[in-house]
Amino acid sequence: MTTTPPPSPQAAPPATMADQILEGGRDALLAALRLQCEWGCGEAVSDDMRLPPAILKGESQAARAAGPLALGEANRASSPQGNAKPQPTPAQAGEVAAARSWPDLATLMARDGGAGLARTATRLVAPALVRQPRLIVVMDGPAAESDRTGDAWAGEGGALLRQCLHSIDMDPGTVSLLPALPWRPPGDRPPQPAEMKACAPFLLRQLALATTRAGVSVGGSSGQPPLLVLGAYACQMILGREVPFAQRRGQWAQLERSGPLWRGAPQTSQVEGPEGQGESPPLAALAVMVSYHPLQLQASPNMRRLLWDDLRALRRHLGGGVLT
Repeated sequence: MTTTPPPSPQAAPPATMADQILEGGRDALLAALRLQCEWGCGEAVSDDMRLPPAILKGESQAARAAGPLALGEANRASSPQGNAKPQPTPAQAGEVAAARSWPDLATLMARDGGAGLARTATRLVAPALVRQPRLIVVMDGPAAESDRTGDAWAGEGGALLRQCLHSIDMDPGTVSLLPALPWRPPGDRPPQPAEMKACAPFLLRQLALATTRAGVSVGGSSGQPPLLVLGAYACQMILGREVPFAQRRGQWAQLERSGPLWRGAPQTSQVEGPEGQGESPPLAALAVMVSYHPLQLQASPNMRRLLWDDLRALRRHLGGGVLT
């Protein structure tokens, strides 16, 4: 008599992520929540999002009762038109221009919130300023490590920037570093137009305070240190989009320091006007070099070569010798 072998036991289907989380208990749940926060899942993906309850002391009742916010309409209304550089409203420019120190500016930033960026970030990342810098760097970001620590130099991008500076014999301790945004976008996603528009006046005011703080620095023909802009979003916020990033990279440009955001900063000299009133003299333009973000060094050997070319041009501008 023949017998048929019993059917082979089928392998159990792989557990889903939900099953694994349920089996893992509290620790697995917390790990999953942390992962979702890192991925930026704290933001709604629908067109309409209800604002969370206000948690900032002193926030108005009207803000607490703002109700649903149509994100699509808000972004369209606040997006920069055409290829123009993000421009503040006159009222916003006047208020930001009144900030004469970083604490003053940080207070305004906390109240503004950067079109919602402050709600998802851990902390506001301050610029790392030094007295009489040889160079001022504005870099896309901040990164996750900066968001956790508040240090603009934190993370792999900051470490690579230090290496880049050392490669042209520049001490990072003589460099002021400004993150293009004061808050990290959730999940390190690209900033939205409304967010860049909201944060651009704060970035320009930081530059105004940083350059007047620089005094008689050795860099640049204007007596001010040159500006190194690293990354496409930082470039757009400072120079606009009239010229594509790929064409600006490796080329020197001029940033005109005109308008209310550049005026009234400490240490700006005064001259007597025709009516005997104190007036600020015209400010010389800043020399600006645009290049890749240091993290893009990992993308290809060609990007590393192009960034090296830009760093050598920066060294020549600062009066250093030729590097090969």
